[in-house]
Amino acid sequence: MRSKQAGREFRQRTAVCPPHGADGSIRARLLAGETATLTDGELLEALLAFGAERKAKAKRQARTLIERFGTLGDVIAEDAELLLETRNVDEDMVLLFRLVQSIAVHLTRNQIRSRLNISSTSALVDYCKVALSRLRVERVLVLFLDNKNMLIAEMRIEGTIDRAPVYPREIVKRALALNASSIILVHNHPSGDPTPSLADIHMTDKIASIANLLGVRVLDHLVIGRAGHVSFREQGLLADPLN
Repeated sequence: MRSKQAGREFRQRTAVCPPHGADGSIRARLLAGETATLTDGELLEALLAFGAERKAKAKRQARTLIERFGTLGDVIAEDAELLLETRNVDEDMVLLFRLVQSIAVHLTRNQIRSRLNISSTSALVDYCKVALSRLRVERVLVLFLDNKNMLIAEMRIEGTIDRAPVYPREIVKRALALNASSIILVHNHPSGDPTPSLADIHMTDKIASIANLLGVRVLDHLVIGRAGHVSFREQGLLADPLN
């Protein structure tokens, strides 16, 4: 009896505590897509703030969104302004999509923190696909590894629709500050085609040359697209640092 009463009280509390109940800074970061610094607790806090039910409209809204944007993944990762142009989509719904996407990225990032190794990169590829494959702008991730190939830190470089400003010296400087032994470069192609461009190849060579001079290895460069991914090391576009 008490558990039923507690359940009713919980539903009543959450029904009047929509996402506005989450901390404002968390809300702002989610809506802006700035989620890399959100902790487990902050993500859970934001998730628990969703209590209002949308059952009556859910089916119709889901059909509308899928018809307009494509797959579930496309909807979740879609630009906020475009989502808000859709009938019956409000800011709270966009916030929920950002939260779901952020949790997926967060969980896969945690996996690679414990499993990242150059001999088995499935967790890394999964993380990169979740984080990058559906973005409409180019983003570069630089993953810094210790001498056991475990992830130390991540640098994110935002770009425009078709390019991201990459500064090799800044990347190497950060690697040295972290005492990283090696780095892995990752970036997405908003077009969906993961085939590396000449600019991708030239930039990778430049970063590798500077890094090698200072004792930091570039283990790989992954290009992520909706159609899959390409590994520079597997394609012979990057000299194997182990040889």
